[in-house]
Amino acid sequence: MPLTKPSGSGSVPPSSQRLRSVPAGVVELNDIFDGKLSRDRIVNAVGLVSDVQSPIKTKGTDYKMTLTLFDASCQHNGRVKFVIFRPSEEEMPQIDNANDVVLIVAAKVQHYNGEYSLICNRRTGIFVYSGPRIPKPPNSAEPALITSGNKQPSREPTVDEHNYVSRLLHRIDPSYIPLQHSLEEAKSRSRNIKSKFSTLADVRDMTFCDLIVQVVREPYLYGDKATLWVTDYTENPAFYSFSYKGGELLERDGDEYGYLGHFSVGTKKEWTGPYGQRSMQVTCFDSHASTVDQSVKEGSWLSLRNVHIKFGKNGNNLEGFLRGDENAYEQKIQVTVLRSEGDAENVSPLLKDAVRRKLEYEVTKKAQVRALKEECQGQGRKRKAENEQPTKKENAKSRRKKERDAKFAAKACTTKPKEQETEETESQEPQIDLNAHVRCEHHKQRASLLSSVLKPVYHETTLDGQEHKLRLPFINANYRAHVRVVDFLPDRLENFAVGRVPTEFDMLSDWEGDSSSSGGSDTEGSRRRSRSRRIWEWRFALRLQDAAPVPDGDDGPRPASLWVVVDNSAAQLLTGLDASNLRYDERTLAALREKMFTLWGDLEEKKAGARQRQEAARKRNVLLRPPPVDASSDVEASPQRKAKEMEKGGQPDEEEGEDDDAAVRPMSSQARNKAFTCCIQQYGVKVKAESEQEANVGDGKHKWERVFGLFGTKIAG
Repeated sequence: MPLTKPSGSGSVPPSSQRLRSVPAGVVELNDIFDGKLSRDRIVNAVGLVSDVQSPIKTKGTDYKMTLTLFDASCQHNGRVKFVIFRPSEEEMPQIDNANDVVLIVAAKVQHYNGEYSLICNRRTGIFVYSGPRIPKPPNSAEPALITSGNKQPSREPTVDEHNYVSRLLHRIDPSYIPLQHSLEEAKSRSRNIKSKFSTLADVRDMTFCDLIVQVVREPYLYGDKATLWVTDYTENPAFYSFSYKGGELLERDGDEYGYLGHFSVGTKKEWTGPYGQRSMQVTCFDSHASTVDQSVKEGSWLSLRNVHIKFGKNGNNLEGFLRGDENAYEQKIQVTVLRSEGDAENVSPLLKDAVRRKLEYEVTKKAQVRALKEECQGQGRKRKAENEQPTKKENAKSRRKKERDAKFAAKACTTKPKEQETEETESQEPQIDLNAHVRCEHHKQRASLLSSVLKPVYHETTLDGQEHKLRLPFINANYRAHVRVVDFLPDRLENFAVGRVPTEFDMLSDWEGDSSSSGGSDTEGSRRRSRSRRIWEWRFALRLQDAAPVPDGDDGPRPASLWVVVDNSAAQLLTGLDASNLRYDERTLAALREKMFTLWGDLEEKKAGARQRQEAARKRNVLLRPPPVDASSDVEASPQRKAKEMEKGGQPDEEEGEDDDAAVRPMSSQARNKAFTCCIQQYGVKVKAESEQEANVGDGKHKWERVFGLFGTKIAG
């Protein structure tokens, strides 16, 4: 609905001045319209409805509805949009009258399409007051409040807010309230809008499209124009094909950035965008070019609206053109920078789809580049071998046998052997005094002994008519066990949380980060991100020992033990805490220490004392002083040794199923803690093999390594 600016809009009636006394906690819409409130701020607001866009289905699972609001502070020269996302159309607010008033609780301020607006979140409350039923002040508007679809509003309206609704409606200039038939027409038109959104794979010549794309090269500005290279990681046969040339590829002659001129073989320049026919050139004019100059850089995600698609000057490749409307009363900016980091709840599903395609492309690209490099290295080794004495090659029969063994091993890893099932079924659960403050899932599952979990598993198969027993590197299995904590890594609680640089992939629900580096993804985009903010995640390990009691002074075999990795999600469930920088967050550190004391008793104190005695012993060795009479014989094993053990899987010798007593006996004999029940999962990770004999994945370069992890366990209270 167009907004006309009446003459003399600079003067504000006295009644509007009186309406400026808004209730405590409620902001004036004019402050949002003028950008006086910071982006992402959570605010409460009250406004009359001047326009309604009916709910429409988004590309994702939600519905979207937009209300245009105004109050006394902006009735003459401004309107604020309120964007609402809800899982179903029934949860949307019902706007039936042109003079309905809306109270918004806990909405977020955003900057979108070149203007400030409000957007809802899960905590946002929307309360609609029916205009015809709102009484005149000083009466309260509470009787006019109607159901708005809020299932669990964050709070109910206050008495002051009810009274303010009455004052706002009856003392505002009625000429700014839309007519009823105009509101109905606006709602009807909004239902018939056809989406012009398209991926780059579907754009065609002489069409107008809305795009969600990423800038893959720094914008090039010349005169009143700005040129971008953009991609959404889909392919179009009408785009120029960029080829990988070992870091260099053929580009255009002409200007510094290769935007002008024709394609030729004259200039070679590194291309940082995606390879293949995935990128399109877009030229922006007028105010759009100014927005690009001020806000857009390489790596930015953009929403481009009404882009004209046609073939460029060379007649071979599609390009995009974004021009301004000279006849428009107010230039509307069609270039919007999208925030790819932050609250994933309010990120557009279209942007999530594009980011997911980028992730898939990055994974594929890495694999292809790695294969290309290995192929080049293999050719170099082949030429070198031709000049050397040939060695005896592996027999074809033995090579096929090795490949079959790896195939059978991988297939059998997902099946639990019958011998282990029988053993666990027949075993009787011992009566142990367990810690009632630690609970776990699958409490009806029979508890397993760690000694049984650690035993090697074999798979029987027939190859070439002969029976063979193949030892499996791991199996995918879950267990419930009665254990106690005898050690942990890192040695200090301050290091239980690690920080990493946020990535645009964090918005994806199935993205768990790049395990190869604590810094996250190593894509080109991640290297350009600001390092001022970090995402903190839990990452530590516990050494668990079977809960069978060990008499004091007993030098016999110790119960079996193993290391379990506690990842971020498992630690959140275990402690009920979110990770943070524990070197500065003393409150979370204290809460973590209290939680872990419930789990492992005085283990941390004993371990700290052992570490101090170890440091004292080191200093005495430097000074050549004899140890004191009570020199500790229980100094713990070297942290470096344990870290190396954990890094390599941290498990006992799988051939015999025995435990490394020396690493466990010192701490278990000192710490006073109660056994508890927990859930443990066994799985395999692919690591680089040190020799071809160790390689059991099938590619001759990697091997499977068994790892245990904690899951489904919680410290209550």
